[in-house]
Amino acid sequence: MARPRKVKFPVGLDELLRLALRRKRPEDRFKYYRMELRDSLMWHLGRQPTKDEIDQEVAKARALKYDANDAARFSFAMSEHLPIFEREIRQNRAKAMAAGRWSKENREKHKKAS
Repeated sequence: MARPRKVKFPVGLDELLRLALRRKRPEDRFKYYRMELRDSLMWHLGRQPTKDEIDQEVAKARALKYDANDAARFSFAMSEHLPIFEREIRQNRAKAMAAGRWSKENREKHKKAS
């Protein structure tokens, strides 16, 4: 197995997410980041942020460059909140699956099969 490449700081947002969430799938890294951003904005605004507000914050974060200290702080913050986000995603998936399983169409289909 190859050695991981050395990181040259300062890095952008995508590289920061890759460093902080190494074991997560690349498509999930940004999902977790948006959830973290949503919670942070909810704390500051006192209400649920809109999609446009989240997109503005992402644009600001993409414009910045992060050094090693920022990366360490970010990975620590994400490690604290990651179990909460994973539980939330798991619960949403289970609700969606249960809604499909117990839909009226499925109940009628299973009655006919019995």
